[in-house]
Amino acid sequence: MFTHVGFAPQNSSFMNFYIDVGLNYKGLFPTRDNDVLGVAFAYGHLSNNPQENEGDSFPGYEMLLEATYQIELTSWLTLQPDVQYVIHPSGADIAKRPGFGGPSDRFLLKGHLRFVNAAYADLILANSQRCRL
Repeated sequence: MFTHVGFAPQNSSFMNFYIDVGLNYKGLFPTRDNDVLGVAFAYGHLSNNPQENEGDSFPGYEMLLEATYQIELTSWLTLQPDVQYVIHPSGADIAKRPGFGGPSDRFLLKGHLRFVNAAYADLILANSQRCRL
């Protein structure tokens, strides 16, 4: 489990309050001991625009829901798809937009392919290229 909390001066920072919480769980499936499931939630309170801080802009907020699953393909290679749902990106006001999941909400799908030990991976890739016919 993890959490981060941050505060910043409202008159000079775009985001004056931030908090996130999450949980990582290793070995969800009996045969996949090194795979990791992760879920997280983040909230950021957006202050008035510090460049044009005349007090007439609506501060707003941004929230994020995230789920990820890191799959160990080999002892040196992992694949990690990641899904994020952003609510009020940059403080957009969903009440002014029609329909759930309208233009002010966004789904993001990302993925990572990681070498655990890059030097080891380079060695394996070099050897596999030498073995080609």
